[in-house]
Amino acid sequence: MKIHLISILFSFICISTINAQWMPCNNGLSKKAVNGILIKDTNIFIATDVGVYYSSDYGDSWSEKNSGITYPGISNLVLIGDIIFASTFGKGVFLTTDNGNNWIPKNDSINNYSIYSMAAGSNKLFIGTLGRGIYKSLDSGNTWIDITQEIVSPYINTLAINGNNLFVGIGGGAGVYLSTDEGNSWLPKGNGLMEIINHIYIYNDSIFTASIGGIFLSVDSGNNWSSRNSGLTDTNVHRIIVYGNNLFAGTFNRGIYLSTDNGNSWAIKNDGLTNYWDYWIRSFALGSDYIFAGTVGGLFRARLSDFGITDVKEQEQKNEIKIYPNPASDEFRLKFSYPIETIVQINVFDLLGNYVLSRTEQASEGTNEKNIYCESMPQGYYYVKININEIIETIPLVIVK
Repeated sequence: MKIHLISILFSFICISTINAQWMPCNNGLSKKAVNGILIKDTNIFIATDVGVYYSSDYGDSWSEKNSGITYPGISNLVLIGDIIFASTFGKGVFLTTDNGNNWIPKNDSINNYSIYSMAAGSNKLFIGTLGRGIYKSLDSGNTWIDITQEIVSPYINTLAINGNNLFVGIGGGAGVYLSTDEGNSWLPKGNGLMEIINHIYIYNDSIFTASIGGIFLSVDSGNNWSSRNSGLTDTNVHRIIVYGNNLFAGTFNRGIYLSTDNGNSWAIKNDGLTNYWDYWIRSFALGSDYIFAGTVGGLFRARLSDFGITDVKEQEQKNEIKIYPNPASDEFRLKFSYPIETIVQINVFDLLGNYVLSRTEQASEGTNEKNIYCESMPQGYYYVKININEIIETIPLVIVK
């Protein structure tokens, strides 16, 4: 009888584990709140309330990476080339060029600022602060420029970049603003959207906002918004992430919802989240076949296939990669779309096969545009080899002077 009972109990535990979609990845984390997740190649960096942590095995184990960081509350992490930037809730920005082994403060004019959001694009870094507005840096954080200007509130909750467009989500019910010139001027884009905006997520031409009033969608650059809350029983949404037609929504204290029809309907997906703080979602990231969820209770991961989501490799292969202008002189732009955040390797070589330029860029989900500066390259014929998650394309390039 005792043997049968043990067997039944063991079977129950195994079945429960198999059915659990979300698995904790907290070995070495001690249930720390995960505010941001950055995936660089096969390495994962997370921003927590007690510093930066690093994993080389997709979250199975973690180690601290805080040498040089003087304030433990890390709000976000972004990548420009091989440089990782970490924003803090009270001491500005730090950067590392050696995968987190050493951090350098970059806080000229923003020291003691509480930074809630950060975004990077084409060698430009933007930060949104609590009560101090928006700043940008064109030189890896050495200097900062206040670009708040026409924005009615200095409380910046979220930033999102799509090509030349910079979207800003404001606290206090001020909605969304858009700049098409790197923050030199701003336009309000809150028609039908006057909620407190927690997060903006851009996927191709679709702009999603997570707010205290739920999820809203715009397909015309923010001119008009429509709600996407059918089946969303908790409308206090903190984070969104998109994979094809699949949307994950993280709420403040009700866990995770999934939509498989572009936000028209939602279902709760909390299997594996067991503790109270696990339901407070702070961040999402996609990498390989996994989705990662950062919560107040730690980090969790799940296979996309656990939710019935299949690989979109065929869709990825169809995405066109463009280079313009071509011929180019001092710079050219690389434009492409990709369904998840990933790393792009860009190599330029001459007709003899000699590499003359190499860049590594972080690509966001959806449409990306990257500036590649080639002023030092002599006139001639070249090839640009682009590697996006093992999808490789080679494009001829002409340089004229």
